[in-house]
Amino acid sequence: MTQLPFFDWSVDEYRQLAASVLRGERGSEGVAERLAEFSHLFGGHPVLPVNRGRTALRIALRAFHQERPERTEVIVPSYICPAVPESVLAVGLTPVPADVGSDLNLDPARLPGVISSSTLAVIAPHIYACPAKVPQIEAICRRSDVFMIDDAAPVMGIQIEGRGLGTFGDAGIHSFSQSKTVVAGDENAGGLLVVLNPRFEKKMRAAWAELPDPTEPIRDALGFLWDYRLRRYTRSPTYYWNRMRQRNADEAAGSKSQAKMSALTARIAAAQLRSLDRRLAQRREVVERYHELAVRTGMAAFPQYSPGRYLSRLFFSLPGGLSTSEVRARLREAGVDTRLAYPLWARAGHPESSAARAIAPRLIELPCHATTSEEVQLMWAKFSSVVREFTKPQPASPSSVARAAG
Repeated sequence: MTQLPFFDWSVDEYRQLAASVLRGERGSEGVAERLAEFSHLFGGHPVLPVNRGRTALRIALRAFHQERPERTEVIVPSYICPAVPESVLAVGLTPVPADVGSDLNLDPARLPGVISSSTLAVIAPHIYACPAKVPQIEAICRRSDVFMIDDAAPVMGIQIEGRGLGTFGDAGIHSFSQSKTVVAGDENAGGLLVVLNPRFEKKMRAAWAELPDPTEPIRDALGFLWDYRLRRYTRSPTYYWNRMRQRNADEAAGSKSQAKMSALTARIAAAQLRSLDRRLAQRREVVERYHELAVRTGMAAFPQYSPGRYLSRLFFSLPGGLSTSEVRARLREAGVDTRLAYPLWARAGHPESSAARAIAPRLIELPCHATTSEEVQLMWAKFSSVVREFTKPQPASPSSVARAAG
């Protein structure tokens, strides 16, 4: 089975994990020193290391709301990781959906029509590492006097207009959980809050200082390897174990703790940074190869493709009328692991995104850790074969032929 790219570790990451386990590191001591290597990515802005991206998001939103308590709405793309609107709700604010463009990112042209006197902030994510139009979004937020969060959770080390993603607006967010550019785990895998507006540094730093130390970083790291490195063997037992623990319900209710980043996480993240340029280049090559095959065969669209673009996850849009569940089942039989895209969400009284509704339900993710042209070609051959199987004309039944003749 060709697995999805939940993470890409070398010997260095495993060595750092082993060293942390042998030392029994459980707290957050030494994190700042280990993350010093990241400083060049954020233009010298203060960086606060936390246990997950949503912790960083909540700190930023609370700081904004303390300054403008009369504003209670946060604009969020209508197509987004569910953790984002959940985090908005968790701090007592109201997420308001804004339409997205064909690249599944927030559409700046639609933004002015959604901003109101109740708008506190705009969250601008880079879906699957596809860069959003954050310079335009930042300019609109400045003119409208609302705060902006550059949610670069899935991507690090990419620049547009000479600035790194995660450095636009008033605060930036990064995450180190599975399927991101830098991966240090899943549960409490680490994240960064980049303080871009100087007047919030004292407030955000004070909120960060009040966070507790991580509780079980070693357990979380070993659980991550169980869930993702051994996934082909552990998928079923993990699913039923999580069902018994009601893990999803607990997370949605916000019962998971917020904490500082662990020393173990910082060790692995620093190792990931050392291989970042190589991994970005490899993924770009895979993206280009998939695009060539998609254009040549015409079996599926590649909505987030752009020449030279890095993507953390590769989604292809099936032709209309095909069942994603049936296509995925056949691909699994052919030895190809796949995933669906994020679910759509909408707030009562607000229309659903027309672009997301047209694209997202037909998206299927294909593995992108293949390192050779031949491996990518084999993957695409299996995918296009399955798509062709479901799109070929079906023979008419005798009854339908009789009706047509009559």
